[in-house]
Amino acid sequence: TYFGDAKEILLYLNNLNVDCIGIDCIETSVNEILKHKFYEKEIALGLLDSRSTSLEEPKEIASLLEKIAEYCQPISLYLTPNSGTEYRGYTNAVNKLKILEEVKEIFNQD
Repeated sequence: TYFGDAKEILLYLNNLNVDCIGIDCIETSVNEILKHKFYEKEIALGLLDSRSTSLEEPKEIASLLEKIAEYCQPISLYLTPNSGTEYRGYTNAVNKLKILEEVKEIFNQD
């Protein structure tokens, strides 16, 4: 579902007969996601902006994931970039992947 702001269709997506929903969290506000329960779904959250060279703070991303896990209660939770990492080149892609790794370590400690 990585096609932009999913605010208006989150309920529709949640009711689809699919196992996992991917949400671009750069375009879709996390506050909108927090309004929904995903009891029977896995959700993949594009919280890293792959179109930007700015680097996200791993602790902030892990905190958002914890909040989403608590409020939305999905079966599984995945962290991803919001789109392909080729837009800003190899170095930026590697930096974003390192952030994914750091967030995983922080998130799994809690």
